Amino acid sequence: MHCKFHFGEEFAVTIDDDALIFSKTIDIVNRISKLGKEEGLREKDFVVDFTAGMRSMTLGAILACLDHDRNIQMIGTKYDAEGRPQGPLFPIIFSFKPILRE
Repeated sequence: MHCKFHFGEEFAVTIDDDALIFSKTIDIVNRISKLGKEEGLREKDFVVDFTAGMRSMTLGAILACLDHDRNIQMIGTKYDAEGRPQGPLFPIIFSFKPILRE
């Protein structure tokens, strides 16, 4: 497998206010997708993780994937009767597409 890593300020979301975090997250997800396409990747090759982050970042990550073939993922766990996490963490991948109604 060949990996190429991109990092730096152009891939970071500054934490200033919720409205800007939301739109910056969408922009970064779309920018990463575009870079991937330039490297020969397809939308289905991407998984956008929304496990952690501020509410507006999580919402931006999810909504950036709604009209594409991108999958989204969160890290899950099992819980005991008191609601405490138990056992190992595991990825949960969601594939979906919007249902449009007239």
